[in-house]
Amino acid sequence: MGAPISKYEYDVFISSKSEDYPIAEQIYDFLHSKGLSVFLASKKLDEIGEAQYALAIDEAIDKSNHMVVVASSIDHIFSKWIQYEWSIFSNDLKSGYKTGNLLTVLSPRVSLKDLPASLRHQQSFIFKDYQKVLSYLPKQNAMTSYAQNQEGDKVIYKIRVNQRCRLYIDDEELQILEPSKLVKVLLDKGEYLRKVVSLENESLYDEKNICLLGNSVLDDIKLEGGNQEQHEDSTPKQPVKEVITVNGISFTMVQIEAGTFTMGATPEQGKDAFEDEKPAHEVSLSGYLIGETVVTQELWWAVMGSNPSYFQTSPRNPVEQITWKDCLEFIEKLNRLTNKHFRLPTEAEWEYAARGGHKSKGYKFAGGNILEEVAWADENSESVTHPVAQKNANELGLYDMSGNVWEWCRDWKGPFPAESQVDPQGPSSGTGRIFRGGSWNSSAWNCRISYRNRNSETYRSSYLGMRLAMDIDK
Repeated sequence: MGAPISKYEYDVFISSKSEDYPIAEQIYDFLHSKGLSVFLASKKLDEIGEAQYALAIDEAIDKSNHMVVVASSIDHIFSKWIQYEWSIFSNDLKSGYKTGNLLTVLSPRVSLKDLPASLRHQQSFIFKDYQKVLSYLPKQNAMTSYAQNQEGDKVIYKIRVNQRCRLYIDDEELQILEPSKLVKVLLDKGEYLRKVVSLENESLYDEKNICLLGNSVLDDIKLEGGNQEQHEDSTPKQPVKEVITVNGISFTMVQIEAGTFTMGATPEQGKDAFEDEKPAHEVSLSGYLIGETVVTQELWWAVMGSNPSYFQTSPRNPVEQITWKDCLEFIEKLNRLTNKHFRLPTEAEWEYAARGGHKSKGYKFAGGNILEEVAWADENSESVTHPVAQKNANELGLYDMSGNVWEWCRDWKGPFPAESQVDPQGPSSGTGRIFRGGSWNSSAWNCRISYRNRNSETYRSSYLGMRLAMDIDK
């Protein structure tokens, strides 16, 4: 047998938008002059279609030992292809499939605190110091390590799923899997019980015994129904979602099934819940749709042609510094553009959705009892907003209903009734309009599901945004 083929064709993959190619090509030329093999799309790929481009990029990342991300703005970091590239590489590092370095070369205008955690926790440089990256890019003995993986006790297990899932190996949670992203995990040869569980509906899962004896195994999983043998008495349904696009920006509405719940200071909300959260009372709601996330800055811009937000570090950040009346103006324009009938959620609709609707597990916060897992709040936000949908979703697949930004509701604030209600619209007047959920500067106490806040219709703040709602028949 001849010598094993190296796992890595490239020492370095450079990830960069076309606007940043001038500096990216400087880095390319510098590293190439030092004897490193470097991949940069502008140097390696001719004009090809998006599908072929994605395949070529996947292959190049797979064959690269290290990655250098080049960006002159935070928007470039979160652009479609750049985020795709560093996310794949970051997942490879987390899974143990790669042991290289993930570096960023940044404009001085980009603050390190604005970087996503996957990049912030790695080494970063400013443009003028880009030559320093060389010291973090050792040529690795890829041939030896790959030979060990091929001929020793390790196997590359590849897995891809069609929805957001948790991956378990022998009942140990390994990592979160993002839809359609190929993840590679380095495992010892042998037999394992592999299980993936949908984060949107835990009744949807797939498990099987896998035997890892070859060099690599690909597991392509589509979760389209529950395990009927083990869930004979349940008929789990995936939440119905509707994706709407306006001026090139897409957002998702999630259908909430009709149901009855206890609104207000239920036991898990704390024995010292405020008086305005009492009395806890029964509320029945008709079905409706609510936004999967709060309205983002890119969606607000697509509709309004402006961005009032204070924290403009990513187009996927929540829009903020909007008044209740601004929300109505936005909705009016959105309805004209889409020919639909969006609105603000009622306070009851907001709370029912935050609790997880008919799938509620009785959490204190929207999606769990550990705040940092589901929310950006005072203790972990670093005093800024963050791109939506980075924390765990709640039982209905809704993101950031605790923390990040408060969310305006339709209702005036008033006292809760003691009697049961059906589709309550709130009082006809009150001490201000309701907003719920807590924000980036809120304590855990204020991020509780039942906590209520309010202010005037003209109040605006960097911690206050909105989430859309819509009647099902509209």
